[in-house]
Amino acid sequence: MAILFLLGLAKGASAAAELAQLGVCADVSTGLTSSSTYHCAPNAGHCREYVAENKPEGCAPRTETPCVEEVLAEHWHDAAVAAEAGIDCTCAYGNPKDDEHFMRTDNCYNMEAAHAVRCMGDVSICPLSSGYQMGTYYIPRDEEAWPCGCYSGGSPDRFTEWGACYDKVKLEGHCSAHANDCSEDEEYYVPLSDDLLSVDMYCPCWEVRTGSCYDGTAHKQTCAASEDVCGEGQMWLDPRKTLEYDKECRMCAKADDHIDPLPKDDHSDHDEEVEVEEEEEDEDGVHRVGVAMSIATAAGMTLVA
Repeated sequence: MAILFLLGLAKGASAAAELAQLGVCADVSTGLTSSSTYHCAPNAGHCREYVAENKPEGCAPRTETPCVEEVLAEHWHDAAVAAEAGIDCTCAYGNPKDDEHFMRTDNCYNMEAAHAVRCMGDVSICPLSSGYQMGTYYIPRDEEAWPCGCYSGGSPDRFTEWGACYDKVKLEGHCSAHANDCSEDEEYYVPLSDDLLSVDMYCPCWEVRTGSCYDGTAHKQTCAASEDVCGEGQMWLDPRKTLEYDKECRMCAKADDHIDPLPKDDHSDHDEEVEVEEEEEDEDGVHRVGVAMSIATAAGMTLVA
């Protein structure tokens, strides 16, 4: 009962689902205003930490003057800080190329089979056979293809896939944004994994349950994509606890004008040359992003989610 008293909430039937708030990754050099260079994100892990700035004169590996200086690229800001700057971030249907502030998600390129790029909501290890991740900043060269976003990616009829928490004893699960949202009795299945397929789960953003942030001073509970989204002094309630206290939170709402997804095994192929970003370790031991070129085979490449 201590939690009930603290929260000022009562258990009851779940109300209509509300949309989860996102936080913001903002360019360090511009600060945070509504006109800043920023993008919406579900947690701090989506922010770019360091970028290569320049190569100082006389640089050499393993010396006091390394050949690449790395500088902090983006700062994470929770939803409350973003709101003070006039920024409101939620997961919405649309082409991320149309709005630079749209949330971007990771991807998984299968270099075999249909040479398909599938969009993953969680920044997880690509589970596909011969899979390769190209990062949240990958832009498809096909003008009709969409970058991977919170809702859609690849094309208007493809949806970003999220993971799930699954109870192997009860044989039940729920779509989830993060492994941290799973209970002790549940196992996290990453997006696109064989584990998800084996239990016949498909997780677009409108099926993803999220937690919430509780403000004890204002006695206000706000849906949030992750604990990182909670502001200073706010308490994080995971998805299960959020449901217990009469609130259902979802990553997104199913858009009225969205296009129903194609069958999961349907891949429309076409030839495309794709630039693939990969992490490398230089002689000075610093990890940074490089570029490798991958050419689709005769089977072609398609960008799908």
